[in-house]
Amino acid sequence: MKYLYYWIPTPYRIHLLNFKDEISKKSILYRDISDIKDNDFIRLLKLEINSYNFDLKMTLFDGRRVNKDREILQENELKDLKRVSEYRLKCISYDENGFVTYKLPEMDKFALELLSRQVYHLYKDYFHKHEFHDPNNDSMLIANLSNERVSKLFLVRYYCELYVNKFESYKSNFEGITPQEIFEEFNQSLKGIKR
Repeated sequence: MKYLYYWIPTPYRIHLLNFKDEISKKSILYRDISDIKDNDFIRLLKLEINSYNFDLKMTLFDGRRVNKDREILQENELKDLKRVSEYRLKCISYDENGFVTYKLPEMDKFALELLSRQVYHLYKDYFHKHEFHDPNNDSMLIANLSNERVSKLFLVRYYCELYVNKFESYKSNFEGITPQEIFEEFNQSLKGIKR
C-alpha cells in the first residue's frame, strides 16, 4: 500500500471548517499536461477536490485540441475527450499544520508521478495563497510518496530538506558574484510578489 503526503504551506493553522465559508463543497480544476503545447493532441488533468473532507478524484483525458490558439478549453470541448483513467483518493488524515495524508489505490507509474508534482501544485494552489513569495518558488516542493505511514517529524524534515537543497543551489549559483549583483538579483525576484 502506498501513502501520499501533501503539505499546504500556510501562515496560519488549518481548520477544515474554516474552508466551508471560503470555498464551495466541491471544486473542479483543470490543467493541460500535454508534453507539447502547440500540437493537436491534448492530455488533460481534471482534479475534483471535496473541500469538506479533502477527498480527491483525479481523471486523465486524451483527445484532439479543437482550437490551438486558445489555452483554456471550453466546456463543450471536454465532451470530445476520451477518459483514459480515473482515481479516487480518500483522505485518511489531516492536521492543522497543513499535512494531508492519502491512502492510494493501485496506480500506474505515470499517475504516481502526476500526484507528486502537477497534482500537488494544482492542489496546493487551490488552498495556498502566494502572499509572501513568488509562485515559481513553490516548484521546489515535491509531495512525499511512501510505502508506509510516516511521522509528522519525518514530513517536516522531508519538506525542510527540499528548501535547504534549493538554498544550496542558490548559494552555488551566487559563488563568485559580488554582493551588489546578489542584491540586484534579489530585488528583481521580489517584483513578482504581492504585498
